[in-house]
Amino acid sequence: MTWPTPPSTTSPAGCATARPPAARPRLELRPGSSAALARDAFSNALGGVRTPWMDAPTAVLTGISPNDGLIERLFGETVPFDAATLETLYPGGAADYLEAFGAATDAAVAAGFLLPADADEIKALAAASYQTATV
Repeated sequence: MTWPTPPSTTSPAGCATARPPAARPRLELRPGSSAALARDAFSNALGGVRTPWMDAPTAVLTGISPNDGLIERLFGETVPFDAATLETLYPGGAADYLEAFGAATDAAVAAGFLLPADADEIKALAAASYQTATV
């Protein structure tokens, strides 16, 4: 697929909107399956657009709901990691997590999937959510 060249414009927040985000591979499927997602060691999906929450996880983000409600179908289920899993991923605690999350945020901005103007707020949310996850 090729993207048409849009006119050069700037959003109200001052972010250039003339460049589409980079192409990404589709979500990966398990070998031999036409519908089951391939998942990493923590049960998060592989492939697709990567966000900091997927690349520096504190939870399983299933994308699948155990319930049939509209909101559940839109957002799936989030299952926080236990303290032992967080310790394995981020042995230095919050400092290690925030370093990984910051790098993942910067990578998503560089790829065009997050706006630069949102990066600081996203990183602040990460700091708050990590502390909540370990309480």
